[in-house]
Amino acid sequence: DDASPSERAVAAALEPVAWHAYFDEKVAVRAEPGTDAFRVYARRGGERHSSDATGFSLKNDTRKPHTTGHLFGEKGETRVAHPPADTTETVILFAHGCAYTALSWATTVEHLAPQLDTSVLLAAFDARHHGESEVFADEPSKRSNSDDGSADDGSTVVDVSAERLARDAARVALAVVRRFCLPRQKTKERELNETSDRTTPRMVTSPVKLVLVGHSMGGAAVARAAAIIGERPSAYDFDLRGVALVDVSENGGARETLRATETFLAKRPKEFATKTDAVAWFVRSGLTTNLASARVSAPSQIRRVTGTEENDVSSRSRFVWILDARATAPHWRGWFEGLSRTFLSAKCAKLLVLAGVDRLDDELTI
Repeated sequence: DDASPSERAVAAALEPVAWHAYFDEKVAVRAEPGTDAFRVYARRGGERHSSDATGFSLKNDTRKPHTTGHLFGEKGETRVAHPPADTTETVILFAHGCAYTALSWATTVEHLAPQLDTSVLLAAFDARHHGESEVFADEPSKRSNSDDGSADDGSTVVDVSAERLARDAARVALAVVRRFCLPRQKTKERELNETSDRTTPRMVTSPVKLVLVGHSMGGAAVARAAAIIGERPSAYDFDLRGVALVDVSENGGARETLRATETFLAKRPKEFATKTDAVAWFVRSGLTTNLASARVSAPSQIRRVTGTEENDVSSRSRFVWILDARATAPHWRGWFEGLSRTFLSAKCAKLLVLAGVDRLDDELTI
């Protein structure tokens, strides 16, 4: 109440934004019943207007949903009314970098969606141990430095190996296609067959086209996922058409930053008093230079805890990291080793986005 107008303006500018300002649905998908559950955020192509069925108003920065226009699906799932597409022709699946979450792609999705039609589904997922994904206990890491699975710095090692992340990406892609696309396609096909006379050839629905996009750690995952899919394409209910890697390469763009990353993580705050404080730190530190992105993604990387700290007799609430990024360090080099050859061998369209040609190795240059 005692804040000055300028302080209130700053606080408003840093106010966290909810996921539904950017996406239509938030669901948990499983490759198989009883297995790891991965959080997925999805949005169809096309504009979102306050006058349409979504019930959202995007005319101001707060981007809060109206009280109408929401449809509630199964437990743990929120649906937003959206004009349905007759068929889903393409799915673009986004994989985030280490310690980020699916919501790191929110502003990218917002930029792309209006340029596409409703036959395209844009989806992003939280990797294991990130965001709201739920995984069973990992097997003991082969790269841990002690019997209890901890690293040299005392952090717990989590299994985010290149092989595990690649399998996850391939399975999530299959689960997303089955969850969002196949039921509608099969229904459409059945309707066409039922209304046809016997002399009409049976309508066969073409496979959904899939494009994988990954940033940093996620790029390493989708490149290897493409290789897994390419080994048994008939096992997947889609046609892999493209792989895009953003800011990841086997050369200097990855390896030379490892030491700098370790230094940065050592200086990272262990906790925040509020979500707004987290947003402010993301922007000040340069970890996320886009304020809109920080407002929606920073809160998804932390969780509230309540407890008594040492020398503190009163319990207090604060926010800590969902994932201690240092725990992934034993796997960093494994993400990038052999990445260029794996990426180049993908039998689909390929796109590589880097800050400069100096980050290319010999294989990529050739």
